[in-house]
Parts: sequence; structure tokens; C-alpha cells
Amino acid sequence: MRKLIIVVATLGALAFAPSAVAANLNVAITKVGFVPASLTIQQGDSVTWTNSDTANHQVASKDAGFASGILKPTDTYSYTFTKAGKFTVTDPLAKNSKMMVTVTAVAGGTVSLHVAPGVVTFGGRVTLSGALSTQRSGEQLTVEAQACGESSFTRLTSVTTTTGGAFSVAVQPLKNTTYQVRYKNQTSSPVSVRVRPRLTLGKIAPRRFTVTVRASDSLAGKVVSVQRWNAATLRWVAVRSAILRANSSGVAPTVVSSVTFTLKVKARTKLRVAMGAAQAGSCYAPSSSNAVLA
Repeated sequence: MRKLIIVVATLGALAFAPSAVAANLNVAITKVGFVPASLTIQQGDSVTWTNSDTANHQVASKDAGFASGILKPTDTYSYTFTKAGKFTVTDPLAKNSKMMVTVTAVAGGTVSLHVAPGVVTFGGRVTLSGALSTQRSGEQLTVEAQACGESSFTRLTSVTTTTGGAFSVAVQPLKNTTYQVRYKNQTSSPVSVRVRPRLTLGKIAPRRFTVTVRASDSLAGKVVSVQRWNAATLRWVAVRSAILRANSSGVAPTVVSSVTFTLKVKARTKLRVAMGAAQAGSCYAPSSSNAVLA
């Protein structure tokens, strides 16, 4: 019996322990009124009222600013309390039936963060999304970024939570970048995005081609591999290499590097250029260009 009491007490303590995840509490509407007649919850928590009587009832609160429709027997109504304070809840269909909901302020909350896609070509965007554990809407979060080569995170933008504490924002990384989201004294786990240089291959004359590489850094001096498609093995095969040179045509933050080369191959041969990990370096991901026909 003593062990049973300990177990029940432990479960009770867990049931009422503060949680970072928004909770839902239940209240029954009976012939004698609300059961329980008072609740203490946290911001972001919700309350569900269930008509457990055989007569119709209603739930309303001038303080909180809500009113349900007519609740027939077994019908339910839920409301999420996003503001701290004390709120009187009444049943307009039952005189003198009321209850008190006390909502305590939450100092902070944990923030989840996800990114998609995890790899993007220079100039593309990715979406950062997540949610505030308190599920409160209207909260402002700060998005911070640390690009490759930077020593710390810096503020990038801000985003406001919507229904359920969710948020989403599109960002444009210029090189490999790590992101985090800050809410008051809480910071999300970081997520990283890898950025591929944008390689473009063009044919400017018979057997003459040009490669243009766009990134936020100059890649002059880096080597690209010129490859042809082998239909028999279904693989790209390297046929030569080319060294990139500086090009002044870029407009900040885009820096252009390029090279023109000649290549003797059969007409209609499919070609592309690629930059491997060793040439891309620590700030960029390996990349390849579009394909053209010789």
C-alpha cells in the first residue's frame, strides 16, 4: 500500500510539474456549475470545457474576450489563453455559474529550428521554420547568422510567431552559413546550410566554351574539371581542366570568376564543368554546371 501511495504521489507531482510544452486542461460543465471551479495555467495553455449535463450550456469570458456557441450535451469548446492575468468565466445560460482561470506569465520558451533545403546554389533561398514551445502567437524572434569565416553570430532579421507559436522566414545565404533563432534568453539549436557556387557553361564558338562562376568570394585561381558524358557507362568523365580568372562583371555581393577554353570533341557531345570539394574550399559546397552540346 505504501508503494502504491508513493507511485500515485510521484505521478501527481509529474502531472502538475511546469512544462515547456503548452498544456490542455479539461473542465466539466455540470448541473452544479464548473468542475473544477478554478484553474491555474501558464500562458499558451488551453482549456477545454465539456458539457457533462443533460441541458444546454455556454462558456463566455468578458475578461478574456471569448464566447462559445450553445453547447449541447457532450459538446466541447476550447480556448487558448495567451495573456497573463485572472479571467472570470461564466455560463450565460446558468445564473451564478462561474469559475476563475488564473494565467501565469512564462518568462521564456524553447525554440525549435529547421532548414530546407540544406544545400542551395548561390543566389537561391532556403526556408527557416520552427515553433515556440509556449505556442504563443505574436511573439518576436530574432534570426541570427554566422557565415563561413565569421567569428560570431550577427542579427539577420526578425520574425513574428503565428498560430501555435509557429514561424517561417526565407533567407539567402551567400556561402556556407549557420543559423539560430533567439527568443528572450533562449536560443535554438543551430542549423547549417551549404552553398554551391553557381557554375554556368556556355558554347561561344565551335570547340570554344566559357565558364562563369558566381559566388560571394572570388574563386580566381581555382580549378574546374571539364567533363563529357559517357553514355555507355552512364558517367561523367574528365577530359581536361581549366583555371578560373578574375572577372569584373559581378555586382556586389556577387563576385564573378570565369575562364574560356577550347576543346576538341565530337559534335553533339554532352559537356559540363564541375568544382570538387578541394577547390570549393571550406566555405562552399562542391558544384557542377548545366550541360551543353559541343
